[in-house]
Amino acid sequence: MRYIKVYDSSGTVVAAEALQSPAFVHWNARYGCKLVCQERYAQGIMSNDGDTAYQLEGQEALPGAELTAVLISQLEYDALAATLEETATETPDDTGTGETEQQEVVMTPAKMYLRIKDLEAENKALTAQVTELGEAMDLLLSGATGEEDAG
Repeated sequence: MRYIKVYDSSGTVVAAEALQSPAFVHWNARYGCKLVCQERYAQGIMSNDGDTAYQLEGQEALPGAELTAVLISQLEYDALAATLEETATETPDDTGTGETEQQEVVMTPAKMYLRIKDLEAENKALTAQVTELGEAMDLLLSGATGEEDAG
């Protein structure tokens, strides 16, 4: 069993994972993909669910990795996992009907963090588009009003 602490570019810890069979990876430029490798050649390590590659701290940059992982001891993992559980907020499954709603997709904390970052970027882009459209409408309306006054 190997244990990792996962953090973002600002150093904020976003997850801790216990990996039964860790998959170490390195970037293969020839094929343009990540390949599983021995730990000594690794640039990154895969998440527990295998969907996210984390940059290994202190190793050559792994293209596409947005989060960094560092190997930690079980003692560090246990303390960190307890801390992360305390700070996590839970949404009750009870819908008020007495039945519980099953959720189909379960995200790791690291994947949730990345999804939030993607949504924030998308929100920023949409806000810019709305602002641009508002300015264009203002120009159109002021142009239409100016033509009526001139005629």
